[in-house]
Amino acid sequence: MVLVVNMYGFGQQNHSFCFVRANRDTIINRVIRYYEKRNMALQIKIQRMRTKGQTVKWYGKAVKRQDVTLQQIAEIISQNNSVTESDVYGVLKALVHEMKFLLQMGHTVKLDGFGNFHLTIESEMVDDKRDYRFDEHVKRVKCKFTPASHRVQGGKLSYYFCEGVELERKG
Repeated sequence: MVLVVNMYGFGQQNHSFCFVRANRDTIINRVIRYYEKRNMALQIKIQRMRTKGQTVKWYGKAVKRQDVTLQQIAEIISQNNSVTESDVYGVLKALVHEMKFLLQMGHTVKLDGFGNFHLTIESEMVDDKRDYRFDEHVKRVKCKFTPASHRVQGGKLSYYFCEGVELERKG
């Protein structure tokens, strides 16, 4: 028996695996281990700081990979659960819709393990409260996100999405 498995990595080329005479569980475990090794690290690119008249400095910058859509997230979730992709997508779309409604009413939306969302405004200042006009002085409404975190020893914040990240040098 020959089995070819295609994996589609975000921001990477497609990966194909060919297995001869291997059982299903062995194949799945090998593919998962390979995929995790190839895609788990956050790539860091070393860049030159451009400053006039000063010595050259270098700094690390995270490499941005391909964007992942809500539909792709729904597909990934459905592959790891017994829920269909369309059900997951429907729930995620409803979440976005309800969050927008609640935010526009002035609520902070707290998603456990994810973070908090709230709306703020950019506004110009006036000397007298009576001179303030929304249409003239409010420049824009912004959505702020604070990722889920907790305090670790020493009082520093540890962000859930950053815990356990591995770094890999690119280029």
